[in-house]
Amino acid sequence: GALSLWQACALAPPPRRGGDESLVARLRRQLKYERSLMRFPPEMDDPQLLYGDILAMTSVALVHTLAVVVNAPEFPGWMAPVTSTPHFGDMLGRAATLIVCFLVGFGYNDALSSGAVRTKEQALSSSSKACLDMTNTHLLLVLLVNVLWLRNPIDFIDLAFDCAGAAGAIISWRVLYADYASRFWF
Repeated sequence: GALSLWQACALAPPPRRGGDESLVARLRRQLKYERSLMRFPPEMDDPQLLYGDILAMTSVALVHTLAVVVNAPEFPGWMAPVTSTPHFGDMLGRAATLIVCFLVGFGYNDALSSGAVRTKEQALSSSSKACLDMTNTHLLLVLLVNVLWLRNPIDFIDLAFDCAGAAGAIISWRVLYADYASRFWF
């Protein structure tokens, strides 16, 4: 019978352009990489790691909201009675945005499983790559929501605080978790 294109490429001698690696080997490696990106849903085998990540994102949102409240001109002082928390909705919205961006960035990089934090070096490497995608997702989401939907100006200091704070909190948490887990669990 007739050979398929894949079979013909597998039987063809490798081209000698710039190295010993054949075109077929590069195509197979690329296909393997693309298939690894298409794993859905991402593997989440350690709930403690995920809970810590969500707690880190919520803490960043809480610190950001606290900084906004304290720096507001209508801040009554630390000894004033608290009647309600008008900024609680903003904090929940910010935390939800950070958590969604975290899940997208880390899910895309397959960094949600405990395999991404086997050692401190591996945790730092995988978290840094995933945080880059997380912050890119956050930037796109904020730009789309504020410019296209709400038509609000963007406060780049708030945006930078969210991105840097979230990346710093996640990377710190994951390196500490890898150090602790490597001593007791793996």
